[in-house]
Amino acid sequence: PTVAAEPAAAAAPGGGGKAPAGAPAAAMPAVPPLRHAHALETLRGMGFDSANDIALLSAVVANNDGDVARCVADLAQLAEWDTLVADMAQMGFDDPTAAKAALLSSGGDFKQAVRTLVRGAASGPASGAASVGVVGG
Repeated sequence: PTVAAEPAAAAAPGGGGKAPAGAPAAAMPAVPPLRHAHALETLRGMGFDSANDIALLSAVVANNDGDVARCVADLAQLAEWDTLVADMAQMGFDDPTAAKAALLSSGGDFKQAVRTLVRGAASGPASGAASVGVVGG
């Protein structure tokens, strides 16, 4: 309760943003907004948690700033991209969550999604670098 009152006091007229450096209010923007939690709960209630892992679901919610309708559109699009995810797996990208995230970030552009995965694999652990070898080989 005290933490919630501090940001309000700092933002209140006359508060002048006098929150000391390092105060809990400074860390609060990193916490997802309540609408993200509500959207995640709504999507899970719609059954999306069984088809998608929670990390991907959370990423979709964050990308769409908690807008449930946009989240549903992205998740429906992902279902249509199953063959692309399978193609990526045949290329050596065995993490379906990463493949789906790359497709989402590229708007479904397969080549751009693969480029994203290659860049991630090149900067990732040795097992990811092995995937890059499959692409080049």
